[in-house]
Amino acid sequence: MLDNVSQIYVTTLAQLPPVPSIVPILKTNVSTTTDETTSTFTGIDISVPHPKRIVIVSCHHGVAAAATATCNGIDAYHRTQNTAHEFSMFAFQVPNGTLATITISATGSVRKWIAVYIAYPKNHTPLDSGTGTANTTTNATVANVKVQSGGFLLACGGQNATLGAFSTTWGGPDAVIEDGDAQYESASSFTYTRIGSISVSSDANTVTLAETVSGTKRLVVTTWGPP
Repeated sequence: MLDNVSQIYVTTLAQLPPVPSIVPILKTNVSTTTDETTSTFTGIDISVPHPKRIVIVSCHHGVAAAATATCNGIDAYHRTQNTAHEFSMFAFQVPNGTLATITISATGSVRKWIAVYIAYPKNHTPLDSGTGTANTTTNATVANVKVQSGGFLLACGGQNATLGAFSTTWGGPDAVIEDGDAQYESASSFTYTRIGSISVSSDANTVTLAETVSGTKRLVVTTWGPP
């Protein structure tokens, strides 16, 4: 006879299909062409349905006002925004469907740029999140970031009033992958990065965002556990 824990596994957990990926996948990056409070991005491929799937959106909306977001009409279950509310990261539980419509709203927003990831963490709740801001040549940092072996880290940031290119580094042993580094307005630049699989659990390392041109830079960081 199975004990209670084994019975739960056999009847529930074992019925879940294998996750399509054990690391986050960048699906697309898109931007708007005009300044507008609300921007809607349609027809975004989010791959096959899965009970564990989450959609993560790294966003630049370029205004010191709080932003909100939906994915297929569903509100974000997690939001990390920097102190000036110019850069954000949203997460949505989207187990069904193959396409997404993502809407970002921020009063007075300029052109928006978003990067869309999908991932399949065992626990949808992030392990950690944080923001950093720095002026002139000082790097923006988020310190003591909690990560778990087999989990992942996503970061985004940039400068809203100064063009520049960026370098994002991690104090732990894993290399940061730069998925995008774009200048898309006369004075707006945006980068989005990831560590797809953390090798060592810790809560003492720092994410650092450095720039090529002096200016006020913002950084947003969120981490999740393993699939």
